[in-house]
Amino acid sequence: MGEWSVYYVPNKQSAFLGHIRDVVDAFWLKGIFLETEDCYGDEKLRLAREAGTHLPDWTHDFQFAGMGVVESIHGDIVPNVVYDLICPRCKQAVMDEAYEVFNDDYDQVVLDLQIKCSKCESVFKARKLESTDTPFTFAQFYLYVSDSPHPDEFDKSFRDTVEQVLGPCREFFEFAT
Repeated sequence: MGEWSVYYVPNKQSAFLGHIRDVVDAFWLKGIFLETEDCYGDEKLRLAREAGTHLPDWTHDFQFAGMGVVESIHGDIVPNVVYDLICPRCKQAVMDEAYEVFNDDYDQVVLDLQIKCSKCESVFKARKLESTDTPFTFAQFYLYVSDSPHPDEFDKSFRDTVEQVLGPCREFFEFAT
């Protein structure tokens, strides 16, 4: 069995780099409590509950498993799993080769990582990757909703709420198994 996730990548990502707590605070006021790598959102929620503080109401019509914001200095592929990545030269599937490189520890921007096609042996930067079916991008800042409803059943008003905080965003859905 698999699950759907949705990702929102702001058109102006750089405006939010270094301001992840401000983003969490802005969503908090809208009843959206976000996870972060440093657990800031979780700690804020814990302290509010301990203090008996009234939490802002959730106003959207969907359930999910997790929701958070990610700031990645080197960038991530978004959605996080793109099954149909292909070599830009020979169009051979290169998902395994790409994710082997993405999952290694690296100290450079993901767009500049070198991928080698196992069929034609061409070497190219990740920025040249193509997909046969899945729209994707590379992002340094994005919001995710994991285990969300199917795209046809997803609460479309949620994007409006996201864009009230992050401005215009690109939306990406992912089905992962």
